[in-house]
Parts: sequence; structure tokens; C-alpha cells
Amino acid sequence: MSFQTPYSIREVLNEIIDNKYYLPSIQREFVWKKEQIELLFDSLMRGYPIGSFLFWQVQAATSKKFRFYKFLQSYHEKKQRHNEPATLTGERDIVSILDGQQRLTALLIGLQGTYADKLPGKWITNDKSYPERTLCLEVLKEIEDEDIDRKFNFKFLRKEEIIQTEEEFWVPLPNFFNQVKTAAEAFKYILLDPQLNAAKNDFTMNTLNKLGYIINDDKIISYFQEKDQNLDRVLNIFIRTNSGGTKLSYSDLLLSIATAMWKEIDARETIIEFVEELNSIGDGFDFDKDFVLKSALVLSDIGDIKFKVDNFNAENMGLIEKLWDPITRAIKLAVELVSDFGFNGKRLTSVNSIIPIAYYLMKIDAPNNYCTQNSYKDDRNTIKKWLARVLLRGVFGSMSDTTQSACRGIIKESDLSKGFPAKGIAERLFRLKRPIEFGDEEIKELLNLEYGDKQTFLVLSILYPQLNYRANHFHMDHIYPRSKLTLKSLKKAGISDDDASLITESRDRLGNLQMLEGQENQSKKDVDVDVWITGQYKTDTANALFRQTNHIPIDASLQYGDFLTFMEKREALLYHALKDYLSEGASLSLNQNAA
Repeated sequence: MSFQTPYSIREVLNEIIDNKYYLPSIQREFVWKKEQIELLFDSLMRGYPIGSFLFWQVQAATSKKFRFYKFLQSYHEKKQRHNEPATLTGERDIVSILDGQQRLTALLIGLQGTYADKLPGKWITNDKSYPERTLCLEVLKEIEDEDIDRKFNFKFLRKEEIIQTEEEFWVPLPNFFNQVKTAAEAFKYILLDPQLNAAKNDFTMNTLNKLGYIINDDKIISYFQEKDQNLDRVLNIFIRTNSGGTKLSYSDLLLSIATAMWKEIDARETIIEFVEELNSIGDGFDFDKDFVLKSALVLSDIGDIKFKVDNFNAENMGLIEKLWDPITRAIKLAVELVSDFGFNGKRLTSVNSIIPIAYYLMKIDAPNNYCTQNSYKDDRNTIKKWLARVLLRGVFGSMSDTTQSACRGIIKESDLSKGFPAKGIAERLFRLKRPIEFGDEEIKELLNLEYGDKQTFLVLSILYPQLNYRANHFHMDHIYPRSKLTLKSLKKAGISDDDASLITESRDRLGNLQMLEGQENQSKKDVDVDVWITGQYKTDTANALFRQTNHIPIDASLQYGDFLTFMEKREALLYHALKDYLSEGASLSLNQNAA
């Protein structure tokens, strides 16, 4: 590997535009925010170094063996985040970028493209939430705010934001790049624009001259060139050169090597698409490549499941590729199952807790209708009970690899004709000092959970095992409307200051929370609870059934003045319900003869 004669920015971008430079499949996708691109251009104008680059000279014979991708010229968070695969034909050599993709893509977007990310607070599904912006430079004055660590005002602007007056003048960089091919042409660019010529000052002249020089004449792209065609050497170089900056995750490394080693499947595209498919299930999840690839290691029965480069060898990657269809089918089925349990991206506190479920479903070759088939009902309930416990205990936090291996080991050893081996897993975890049972004091502590706490839904899912999340949407609801439990409202109702203070402190606690079907919750809204229940459930039988289902004491008054007494009685009911479900004596296996 040798250091080469530097290039100018224009020379490199021309090579990219002419499809002579590509990205290897081992590169991660573009991850820079628009602010990072703006800062890069400010650094260039201030003469700051932007680091060296590493190019791989790929011979025609080698280029046919691997996948390469084109650069992103414009970035769109919704429509254009993924690089387009390159179709390489002929016998020509190409250049592949091993280090510097983010910076080169940033230069390309800034000087030739646009950047579109979602406006805060706007709908993800609305195309208008993603306005295209062009990188512009304000050329009449520099930034004078001492709190901003920039001198030159580069900013991505929408078309209607590009102001060009004698007080403020923004120059779109793609326009400048296309017209100014040498530093000397910067002055001509000014003269040909009557508005800019009229508004120009010394700062304008100096700034655009400098910009023209930096783009066209300054040999700022310093790079090393690797000519070796051996993939192992290139992978090692890639991993080492990408250990800093926006650091590669282990999933990026695994994805890089899988993409290079898989024979029939494009790992990069396939895994990214699968992640997006998983995240679209139910109310939506937040899975990433790490989850999918960790699951693949576990479900492939690879001995060492740690994310380390030594495990990303050809044998392991070949095994994952071979088993890819059953692996993804089991993962998807597991996610659909926990979605039916009522979980989504906000409620699922550990995505890794799903992996043993997916492994089990793969081992029993669960049918596509596993989530709805009545013969698997007890098995599903056993899994739900186990999942609630491990999530409440947080056993898949630290030492997750040890926990995964333990769960996998028990599932492999068990007679799976008897259903999910929840009891055996619990016993193995106990020996690892990761118990999933709860003592009396720990159960009492759960009663302190409040609306908004991550584990509150978990506890409510235990208290409402009968809910069908597949058919309906359920909301977490305050039994006594929160809007009526303010100090002002309570005092107006004649409640003492001391009691009013205690009520507002406990209004968000578990004892005042229930799960209601979405339409029911909308009808209830801020209606007083006693009025709403009487209106909805007009007979004594219906009223009593509602109270029983929602753990509301039959004899409890629902007047605001009796709130503290209500909470005391309801928390006692919740405690006993949770104890029946979570205590050491509560069985995890509902049916050891499940289909």
C-alpha cells in the first residue's frame, strides 16, 4: 500500500459521477446528518485537515467476485437511504473506497445533490414531511455568533428559503460547482449574476475565490492506494481503518463479511429489508441489524455467539446463509407472537428476550398459524408468562450472551413435544444467579410503578391476560381521570389540602391504571369513573363483571373523596393477582402436553 499524488475535490467527484469509483459491500450506509456536512465544508474553508482516504484498486477479475454499490448523490430519509447496487460490465478496473465514504458522500451531496430529512413533529407517512434541501453558502458576511463554532455560514435550505438580496445572499453550491470549473472563474460567476454583483463586498470576493480554489485547484484529497486483490487482507485493512470516527458496530462488521462471503444472497439488502419488515409488524418495533444478526448466530447453533471478528468466518457465514429462510421465518413468527401479546417498540424493554422464543419456534418447526391455532393456546400462554418474568427481571441486560446460551441449551435438551420449556429455563437461569421469580417485597415494589414507566405495561399485561391484542387496540387508562386529580380540582371538590396532595402524588400509580379497548377509552376520556361505569354497564351483573375483570373492588366507592381508600383496596387486589402469577410457587408451565 502506497501514498499517492493527491486529488482535488472536483477530480474525485468527477470520477464518482462517471461511475469509476464505487463502494464495497463491506461499507456501511451513509449516516451523516446535514449538520455534519455543513461542518465539513466550514472546515475546508478554514483550512482544517479532513483526514486521509484509502482507495482499493480492484482489478476486473476481482470486481466480478463481489458486490459493489454506487454513491448516494442525494439523500432522502424516506425514499433514498440505501445505495443502489452497481452493475459492473466489461473488463475495466475500478476504484473502491475503503476509508472515506462518509466524507466523499457528504461532498457529493453538498456539491451536486440534495438532503431531505423529516421535519420535527411531522407524520412519517407524509411525503411533504421530507422537504428537499440544497447546501448553500451565505456570501455577504461570516458567522459572528461566538457560541457557534463556525466561521462560514453553510446551511441546507429549502428552495423558498434561499434569499438573495443586498442584505442576505445565499449561493447554492451545486450551481456554483457546475459553473465554476477553476478558481479563476469565481469572479466571472459573480459578474454574471446582477443581484450578486450588486450586493458583493470584500468578504464575498474572498469567500467565493477561496471556495473555487478549494473545489478545483487545492489537492486536498490525500489517499493511500491498496492494490492487493486478497479479500482477507482487504477486510482486515477495512476493519482497522474504520475503528474510529462513527465507529462500526459489530453488526456492521458481520454484515460486511456476510455480504462478501454469501454466495446466493445479497446479505446487505436482504438483512436491511428484513429489519424493515420486522419493524412494520403490529404497532411497530425498533429492531436493528444487531438483533437480526445475533438471532442468526443463536438460531444457527453456532457455538460461540459473541460479536467478535473471529466468529465471522466463512464456515459460520455459510451456515447462516444456508439456514436463512427458516431463521427469518422463526424470527418473524416470534415477533408476530409478542405483537399479539400487546408489545411494540415502546413496550418491549429487551429485544434480545425474543431470541429464545424464535429458537424454540424454529426447533419445533412451528406452523405459520402458530399464533392463532387453538391447539397452541397453552403453549403461547406459557411463553407469554415466561416473557413477562424475564422482562421484569431484566435478565437479558448484562451477560446477555451467557443468558442466550443457557436458554438455547435448555431448549436443545428438552422434550419439545411438551411445549416451551419455561420451567427448565427458569431453573438454569436461577443457577446462573439470574432468577425470574419474585418474592413478596419485590411484588410490592411493582405496585410503585407509574404511568410512563417502561415496565408498567408488562405488569398490566399480567393483570389483563384475557385481552386480544391481535383483534383490538388497548390503551393504558387512568381509572380516575388524571385531569380531575389536580390540586385545584380536588380542593374545589372540598377535599382537604393534605389529602389532595396525597392524591396527586399517587394518581399515576399502578393502582389507578387499567387497560381499556381504544374506543372504550375514547368514550371514557375525562368522564367521572362512577358516571362512566354506570352508563356503560347498566345492570348490577355487568357492573360487577367489569369491576372483577379490572381488579376494582366490588365494595369500593368511586367518589373523589374516597380515592385513597380505593387505591389501598385495589392495590391489595393487584398484589394478590401478581403474587399468583410471579411468586416462586407460581408454575411457569401451563401445559406440558402442548402440540
